[in-house]
Amino acid sequence: MPNISKLNLDNLQQLIKAENIKNPICEAATIGENNEATNHIFSLLKQIFKGDEKTDIIALFQGIIKYSGRLTYDDRYFRGIVKIAFHYYLAFNNIGHQGHEQIFQPVREFIRYGKGRTQDVISEHKGYFVEQLRWGWRPPTYGHILYSEATNKNIIARVQLFVGPEYDPPYYEVVLSRNPFSIKIPRQAFGHNYAYLPHNQRKQYDGTFHELAIANRIKMP
Repeated sequence: MPNISKLNLDNLQQLIKAENIKNPICEAATIGENNEATNHIFSLLKQIFKGDEKTDIIALFQGIIKYSGRLTYDDRYFRGIVKIAFHYYLAFNNIGHQGHEQIFQPVREFIRYGKGRTQDVISEHKGYFVEQLRWGWRPPTYGHILYSEATNKNIIARVQLFVGPEYDPPYYEVVLSRNPFSIKIPRQAFGHNYAYLPHNQRKQYDGTFHELAIANRIKMP
């Protein structure tokens, strides 16, 4: 990405085109930039989407530019979400799964090659799977919430990205494996929140890492 202050209309349009996604961009963030740079990128976005019937509004708040409208994306987007979910499960499961097991072959082939039907692997849902968010509470900063569970029925993960005070993102449920165990196992579940710190509080790291209390925070179907 070029320096924000040097970015012009042609540069931005070329970057959008290079992504090779139809009707691109639902959000652009300039977190950490000063007001001048933020206003600059804001003005470029207004020029690009001027007169676009799909455009609802471009709103400016807290150094973040949000463009809301209709978003169309291809399966690479979903494969990216599935990859996040898969690596999250592998990082925290206490069953000993490392990812090379035969039960994960379908999800590996979906991530790497796009094989299989997208709807069999990942589904998008409105709302929240964390109970406090269902009640209306919102975290003071933006972050990512991930959750996974393993049962005899399946191994699933839920991913909700950029949850924050002024944004209601969808969440995704990912089926990592179906009928993974030949012997009955107790349900195993874990979840974490990756929360960004305000820019003026960031030092060595950009955020903090918190384990979710599964019993009272996850709404099970």
